[in-house]
Amino acid sequence: MSEPLRRMSEREFVLLMGVLTALSAMAIDITLPAFAEMRPAFGLDDDSTRLSLTVTLFLMGAGVGHLFYGPIADAAGRKPTLAGGLLM
Repeated sequence: MSEPLRRMSEREFVLLMGVLTALSAMAIDITLPAFAEMRPAFGLDDDSTRLSLTVTLFLMGAGVGHLFYGPIADAAGRKPTLAGGLLM
């Protein structure tokens, strides 16, 4: 038989939220240095700002995604939903 779930301490919760927030910022920070090399690959001029649309769409997707993420987490549970989101 498995042991009952243990409640997360406040310290563990704050650490988990910090790591998850950092992952979102890290996703953008990984993309930004590559902009200089991505422009020629997509045939864009050096002064083109169209590539910055990727950051805008990422942030919009993250915002809209929460509208779907909440009900799924309510139905399936937070842990499986979080694991699925991290694997994507």
